[in-house]
Amino acid sequence: LGARYGPQEALVCAARAACEPDWRTFFYPMDDRELDGFPWAHHTDDQRFKNLEQMSRRCAEVNAAGSVPIILHVGANNMKKEFEVYQYMLKALKAPHQLVLVEPNTKVIPDLERRAASLGDIGGHAPKVINAAVCPPGWKGLSLYVPIADKILDDYPFHRLLSRLGVINVASLSEVASLDYDHTVTALKLNHHIPEIREEYIERVPIRCATPADLLAEVKASSAEVAYLAVDTEGFDAELVPLFFDLPDFRPPVMMFEWAGHHKNSTDKVDALARLVKTLHGRGYELRKEYENLVGK
Repeated sequence: LGARYGPQEALVCAARAACEPDWRTFFYPMDDRELDGFPWAHHTDDQRFKNLEQMSRRCAEVNAAGSVPIILHVGANNMKKEFEVYQYMLKALKAPHQLVLVEPNTKVIPDLERRAASLGDIGGHAPKVINAAVCPPGWKGLSLYVPIADKILDDYPFHRLLSRLGVINVASLSEVASLDYDHTVTALKLNHHIPEIREEYIERVPIRCATPADLLAEVKASSAEVAYLAVDTEGFDAELVPLFFDLPDFRPPVMMFEWAGHHKNSTDKVDALARLVKTLHGRGYELRKEYENLVGK
């Protein structure tokens, strides 16, 4: 793991020190990128849990102003990976709040809504699910590239056998959807060991675009009421996180976005990550790597 992704937790930029991330900060060997054994499970030493006090303080401030603080997750997928994290985190926050889950892939929305409903009103308010992608203002006609599980299994009988035996979950094939066709192809190869990806395996699905301001308007919240932002958009985090900076008074005490597993050492992607780290540092955040994520606090 250390050779592939660096330390499980590593300081990238301290809050009051010089911050000059470069390609070496985010580089990994291209011939050793398999995700077998990757520790997706989060534990209570997660950076988010270390900053519950700051999040609780923001929630209390927003409550005192007569509003509901927002815990915002963009790219929530079906929340299978994060469900226990939110169970713990939402219970630990000391002030009322609302969890808002944003996901463009309609195929995973039923599972996401089911898991969100099972959380109940832990924070005093039922979670809200929004079926949309975060986009810059004026963007329309965007599509998501979603694998078609049945077509893949028709050509890979061994995978179909594994699905019947319960070894693999067929629905998980559709969970690797991305706005980037190549990213969907790569995810199928790495995560599901599908060696040859044909065009007919992937469906182009039109999706709804929403700006950060649109999302907050939908839940009747202001940017100052966001107590936590997580972004996991399968290769677009570095481009989408800065869209939130255009919102007035947007400064959640904790932010998290993904750095590993998508940029393929592409110069423009690595440069975008470095620029985002510098921008957050300039806003007073300390940046740390936490497994595949960067956490700003």
